[in-house]
Amino acid sequence: MKGKIAKVTIIVLIIVALMIPIILDSVSKSVLETIEYSKLSETIGATTSYDFRLVYVAPSSSETINDTKKEVKETVEAVTSAATQKSLTAVYMDYDALSSSEKNAIFGTSSEKTAYMFIVNGELLNTVVGAKSTSELSNYVKAYSGNTISTDLANYKIPENAEDYEKLVNRKKTVTMAVFGRDSCFYCNQFKAVYNVVAKEKDLDIYYINSDTFNSEEYNKIMDLGLKIPASCSSTGKEVDLQPGFGTPLTLFTKNGKVIDCIDGYINKSTLITKLETVGMLETGKDE
Repeated sequence: MKGKIAKVTIIVLIIVALMIPIILDSVSKSVLETIEYSKLSETIGATTSYDFRLVYVAPSSSETINDTKKEVKETVEAVTSAATQKSLTAVYMDYDALSSSEKNAIFGTSSEKTAYMFIVNGELLNTVVGAKSTSELSNYVKAYSGNTISTDLANYKIPENAEDYEKLVNRKKTVTMAVFGRDSCFYCNQFKAVYNVVAKEKDLDIYYINSDTFNSEEYNKIMDLGLKIPASCSSTGKEVDLQPGFGTPLTLFTKNGKVIDCIDGYINKSTLITKLETVGMLETGKDE
């Protein structure tokens, strides 16, 4: 009898031993990795080459924290990176473990205890404060990862037609920033995520002209306005006429009917802000 009990015990222990890795693996996949605030810079620096990561900040003392962490993880991983075709990633930061200065750095003067920090291409692109529903979070993730920007999150503007854009170009005292791109262009969508955030943060009118959806007749009229692509943004290294076939995204800064500066391709948020200061759309040193 004792021998049978011993055999059964051994079998049970073997089964448990075999099940532990499976259980631990299942648990690890359902819970977000936790990072400390001191590791934030390291996390930001690791998201290069058009990579994306979300840092979810919330109190560990919350009764629903495990469920919300799992929900955030699943929501983020459900979105595929336009750059790598892999699932996007998220990590967790405990609000309760933050110092007063760290909370201020993330939340400012807000009394909220939940935040979503969107890290893209080696920089913190934006921090959204306040709890979001699954659908809201999904829209934010898609927008900041260069996939699609939903109407409710779009801060850039679209000229109605060629005449509308011509009026913007001819403004004498105001610089107009317009990005020429197309939704089928990966770098266009990456850059759109950047200037969409800057437009809201800096309260700027930034325009987007999408050749995939803009009325073709009106688009051709824009091409015939006589605008020039500066040598610094031309594939030939010389100033050329604005006409179909240029590389996208192409950003033109215009004033008093002329192009005064440009951006060739994608640039990150900090570089864009510097450019906006250079062309006079922002005061130097006013970046927060």
